[in-house]
Amino acid sequence: MPLEPLHHETIDRAIYLDFEGRGPSNSRSPSPTPTLAGTVVDGEYRLVVFEKDLFEASKLQGGKGMEIEPFLERVLLRAETQSRRIVHFSAHEPEVFEEHDLSLDTVGLDAKKWAKRICRETVAECKEANRVFRRSGGSASSKAKAKTKAFGLAAHCAASLGMPYHQGYGFGLVGKWIRTVQQQGHDKHCYSNWSRGAKASWTKLIKHNEFDCHAMRHILTSYVEQL
Repeated sequence: MPLEPLHHETIDRAIYLDFEGRGPSNSRSPSPTPTLAGTVVDGEYRLVVFEKDLFEASKLQGGKGMEIEPFLERVLLRAETQSRRIVHFSAHEPEVFEEHDLSLDTVGLDAKKWAKRICRETVAECKEANRVFRRSGGSASSKAKAKTKAFGLAAHCAASLGMPYHQGYGFGLVGKWIRTVQQQGHDKHCYSNWSRGAKASWTKLIKHNEFDCHAMRHILTSYVEQL
């Protein structure tokens, strides 16, 4: 299917959106509500957290806490009234909007479609690495070798296009970081009382989210520049 025309103005004005959250407990369960969202608009990263136990921690990182539905409504309204696109890299983001009776149909832009076109070799390598890592009966050495490229497709694509690679990717890392900060937020409330490891997990989670937002923009910019 042909890709829609893409221009620098669209890329520069877009809202780059990425959610972070724990995955479903099993293949039949729905994904839980995301823990947080990051956006990059006009080059500036913003953090929004949806869990009350983490509101204080978000403020100390320059972010804010709020319920997810008003956040989705505000992002969608901004895109529609300011003629901006909402760029994402998976089906998960549109699904989150749909769960709240909202739609990205007219403003959404799936950066993965352009990544598949401009980073075909990297996409194929990551797909194969993920297959090797997940298949049953594979050797430990083959899984260890595949692990590096099995996760973080947007980051690997952006790196193949010249963006420095961020190391915060791997099997279960995001879920591990989220479980750690959720437990600390619930038990200790005040961020200053968190353990050093929990604070490190919080920082890694946010850096991971911010990098994904910038990676999407880098992929789209690289596509247009190579036309």
